Amino acid sequence: MGNGYKWKLDVNKNKYRPEHRLIMEKYLGRELNINEIVHHINRNKKDNRIENLQLMSKEKHTSLHHTGMKHKHNKDYIPHNKLSQAIINQIYDLISQNKKNSEIARELKISDTCVSRYKNENLHKKSGLLP
Repeated sequence: MGNGYKWKLDVNKNKYRPEHRLIMEKYLGRELNINEIVHHINRNKKDNRIENLQLMSKEKHTSLHHTGMKHKHNKDYIPHNKLSQAIINQIYDLISQNKKNSEIARELKISDTCVSRYKNENLHKKSGLLP
């Protein structure tokens, strides 16, 4: 038991299960199938209030966490493929100030992954591997 989730004994199955799944099952009045994922909207794995839980398919959950969609709730978020040259220049400037990726991402309203991409590109340019 781990992964940052709360676990609770499921008395019907006599085993511990993630609490958020038990809460969703109780709310829906049925068991979840193996392809159903309970997503924490605010990304806090310990916040199992029903208003913070969203039922979705594995496919949708994967795309939510791996394509930048996790920022769709933030209307100011800028996807990496929509960055202006001014923002890119700010990324490089903040990288040169040795700021953490998470700080840069928060300040510029972009993802940590996006910052990493530019940081890696910057390192390769400095090493002469990229033009």
